[in-house]
Amino acid sequence: MRIPSLADPEILAGEVKHRGRLLLLLDYDGVLVDIAPTPDQARPDRALLSLLGDLAARDDMTVAVVSGRSPEDLISLLPVPGLLMAACHGAALVCGGRTKWLVKTPVKGLDAFGAAARRLIEGRAGFLVEEKQAAVAVHYRLADPREAAYVRRELTRRFEPLLADLGLELLSGHQVLEARPAEATKGRVVTMLMGCYPGFPVYLGDDRTDEDAFASIGEQGLTVLVAAHDRESLAEKRLSSPAQVRRFLQVLAHGRGKADPKRS
Repeated sequence: MRIPSLADPEILAGEVKHRGRLLLLLDYDGVLVDIAPTPDQARPDRALLSLLGDLAARDDMTVAVVSGRSPEDLISLLPVPGLLMAACHGAALVCGGRTKWLVKTPVKGLDAFGAAARRLIEGRAGFLVEEKQAAVAVHYRLADPREAAYVRRELTRRFEPLLADLGLELLSGHQVLEARPAEATKGRVVTMLMGCYPGFPVYLGDDRTDEDAFASIGEQGLTVLVAAHDRESLAEKRLSSPAQVRRFLQVLAHGRGKADPKRS
């Protein structure tokens, strides 16, 4: 771990554009859009969709969103032709609107985790249980901090002894606790994408789950943490906000020649 160096988005994009063909890998929440009180509120604006469309249409890069979101969420949120999507932390790939699951579904143990979470939050305000085909997330951004700590503690106490047998693991994110298959990691799916799509890999992520992807890329490419303040990470560089990410993407889109009309 290290403290990534704070980068200027325009300078960083200028350095990247000299690397030739790119494999551009982007988390969604906290990277392309600001973290919102609930997942439904974190939506892209038209300018972002247009920018992603410009990037995905280029013949000198491949663009993929790598997210904990479900395939259905990503397809709905990002109707961008040519954009690849890795959903549920890498449990599924979405290409051309079609979803390919990389883990066996339904996932054993997730129903029990979701049921326990719903029982724990009953009568408690500010919680949301999000059930995805290959993961279950308990959001508590709007909950009382003491209630959130209790729910997290109880879920962890009840399920940690069972995780190895079920092939699951618990992940802590931005005020969310999530159960997922241990084999479904962003690092694994990024390694798969690097094997399938040529180009210098550039990964932008903001969360604990993105550290797996940073580790997979290592010195082979550029890893960028998106965070307002310094913190330890495996990433090499840091951008301070989704607004800075957007500026980085704008410079990439407008500074690398014209889009291939065949892919627009």
